[in-house]
Amino acid sequence: MKAIYKLLVFLTLCLITTVSCASANGSDSDTEPAFVGLPCPAVEVTKYVSSDNSSWEDANTAGSALLVESNQVYWKYVVENVGDEPLVDVEVTDDQLDPGLICTIGDLGVGEEATCYADDYVPEDCPYVDGEVYRNNGTVNGVGLVTGIVVTDSDPSCYFGADPSVDIEKSTNGKDADEAPGPYIRLNYEVVWEFNVTNTGNVNLTDIEVTDDKLGLIGTIELLQPGESCVLTESGTASLGQYENNATAVGVAPIGPNVTDSDMSHYFGHDSQPNFEVPTANPLLIIGMLGLAGV
Repeated sequence: MKAIYKLLVFLTLCLITTVSCASANGSDSDTEPAFVGLPCPAVEVTKYVSSDNSSWEDANTAGSALLVESNQVYWKYVVENVGDEPLVDVEVTDDQLDPGLICTIGDLGVGEEATCYADDYVPEDCPYVDGEVYRNNGTVNGVGLVTGIVVTDSDPSCYFGADPSVDIEKSTNGKDADEAPGPYIRLNYEVVWEFNVTNTGNVNLTDIEVTDDKLGLIGTIELLQPGESCVLTESGTASLGQYENNATAVGVAPIGPNVTDSDMSHYFGHDSQPNFEVPTANPLLIIGMLGLAGV
């Protein structure tokens, strides 16, 4: 309340001055009120975020910046004296970083700028707020040199901690045959492979290419949203002996390197006859059947 009263006094102060005017008869003096404009201190901070410490985004809105989890994140705080009074005791703080004090600028003249920097790592399982976005606020405080008025400004910065990943599961004739020998399939019988690709990350993946070291290109999936799956199929005929092939999925993430995963599959091709015993003829059964036939 005292600060508000002090500000009002500064803004409404009227200085009474004596104005002297020369005349032919001598010097006359008059007294009139003269309003004197007082300094108006103000400060502004703009906070930027970057993944490489060179390209910066003024990421005020949720999710406007993507950063890869466990990678480094950089912040830049640009402070400007936008008032008409020099500032002293200027410092920048952040509500999420430890320590909270980013830098002490000290004095900042009218129209001058100063820049502070901070960095950290994007945490794994990023502690999102506002849904799925990390947000922190940069704040600047300063004091007017003449008026003693405390001025402040804040600017948020948001980023989304991207954790792209993909999973592929390959099956042979319905069996998840990661280990040999896998299912037994008769020579030249049909073999059906299924390639189940899932986006196991938290950002979209595009142009997911599925290949097989024996079969070649299986197909390309244009888009997989987080948690979404797509199954591709390929078929062939069984060859003789132990067979294995390796499937690989490679997806394009919106930030960072491509993501990839592989999965093996096996089967054993054989040419033997089905293993079953031919039933032995029962004499009594044969006699009975002949009797029924009227023999």
